[in-house]
Amino acid sequence: MPTFELNKLVREKLVDDYEKSNQLAEYKKLTPIDHKFELIRKIIEEANEIEVDSSQDEIISEIADIKQAIDDLSELCGISNEQIELKKQAKFDKKGGFKAGVYVTTITLKDDDEWVKYYRERPDVFPEKK
Repeated sequence: MPTFELNKLVREKLVDDYEKSNQLAEYKKLTPIDHKFELIRKIIEEANEIEVDSSQDEIISEIADIKQAIDDLSELCGISNEQIELKKQAKFDKKGGFKAGVYVTTITLKDDDEWVKYYRERPDVFPEKK
């Protein structure tokens, strides 16, 4: 019988499904800090599964998984939906949203700009042009 390493957070009811299907799954209960880490990984995993040419149903399914992981992470961190909505609205009021599709390719800053340090500390994300 083949055995595969999954090493990923799964929905609770899947363990019962594995047993009903005569599949043998080894699993463990995560510590709160590991649970947070794995929920963040799950959000990224599910977001990466959305392709540009995904069907509407596939996109809905992946967004539902992302939303579930976000809801569970929020609860684990003691954050309410109201707190999230207030922060979302404040950010929208100050910076806007993403609907317009504005995509910045480069930004040129003055040497003393506070953002220079931020970008330089993340060269894998924001490579500096020479």
